[in-house]
Amino acid sequence: MSHDLAVAALLKTYSELQGELAALRKKDVEICRQLDHLRGVLAMYRPEMDLKPISPTRPQKPRKVTPRGKQSALALEVLKAASHPLTTREVARGVLQRQGNEEPDERLIGLVVPNVHGALARFKKRGTVTEGGSPKRWEIVR
Repeated sequence: MSHDLAVAALLKTYSELQGELAALRKKDVEICRQLDHLRGVLAMYRPEMDLKPISPTRPQKPRKVTPRGKQSALALEVLKAASHPLTTREVARGVLQRQGNEEPDERLIGLVVPNVHGALARFKKRGTVTEGGSPKRWEIVR
């Protein structure tokens, strides 16, 4: 009786893993079919070509961070939309959200903070933003 909750949780996890495995097997069948088609087309153009020496490559993961220079503009957009001064960390979170990361993790925010802080410091020198408070908070000069 005391193990009913644990068994229920284990059964749920087991069922979810079975679902994931079924999806992977379906994807595996589709990829094998695509490879067979590619082999056939390559054989039409180069029947003598040996495909065995071709090593598989892994697809590159998409970049999670915006290209250089784009974060500065996004940081200004975040500050313009804010109703009160924001810390660098809050601005960085807003930048990541504008890039499509709805709930950025602390590691990713930590990677973006130095870029955002540098951009805000440059905007301060230009007179676009001001800083104040402790911890330092930024806002647009109005």
